[in-house]
Amino acid sequence: MRLFRKHRKLIKILVLLLVPVILYGSVKLAIWYSTQQSIKNLSKQFAGFLELNYQNISSSIKGSVSVNGLTVFIPMAKESIHIKRVRLSTDNVLTLLTLTSKFESQDIPNNLGFLIEGIRVDLNSKLLNTPEETPQTAFERLNTLACGDVLRFDKTNGL
Repeated sequence: MRLFRKHRKLIKILVLLLVPVILYGSVKLAIWYSTQQSIKNLSKQFAGFLELNYQNISSSIKGSVSVNGLTVFIPMAKESIHIKRVRLSTDNVLTLLTLTSKFESQDIPNNLGFLIEGIRVDLNSKLLNTPEETPQTAFERLNTLACGDVLRFDKTNGL
């Protein structure tokens, strides 16, 4: 008991210093966990079509989160797209933490930024190169019936 009385000021100072550190760590952990869950949900939605892998998630207390070293593998094409960074930024950290619920209620924040940095795709990839003589599918022909004269955008039309 004497020890507590003797060091009361020191204990108060330590508590005052630890509270902001714990709050900061909690907010960073909440942003990281929310981002990780969003990536998992996205991976589940596109399972079989895309495989998502990333190196790490970084965030800022100012209201931004980045997914770094993202690789999008497309099994059907057996090709990968490498992205250096995908960054989502809002005006503050509270908006960032409640972003999922805002999207679900269709309340999009006024200040929302989405940045994709450093996309790397092989120029000889199947994703970028299609054969010259790609025939128009039946769905494409039926889809344009009600539109009047619609030209297909490809190399043969010169558009």
